Amino acid sequence: MIPQPGSRRLLIEATAGTETLLEASHARARALIAALRDGEDLIDPGLAQDRLHDVIGLSAGYVDVGEQMLSRYRRTR
Repeated sequence: MIPQPGSRRLLIEATAGTETLLEASHARARALIAALRDGEDLIDPGLAQDRLHDVIGLSAGYVDVGEQMLSRYRRTR
């Protein structure tokens, strides 16, 4: 990742290829999921907890689908 002066944006350069970029994205998503799960017990039942579970589920789905796509891609190479 390449920081951009004066901005919170980062440029991402896939120098090792798209496959490596996706693997790194999945690793970041797994870290986010773990952090969110660590906080589940800190939230009272209700709307906030429901939203947290939705975000965890969406993130886990992203990783699962991404892993399936990478697996298919690797088999066809």
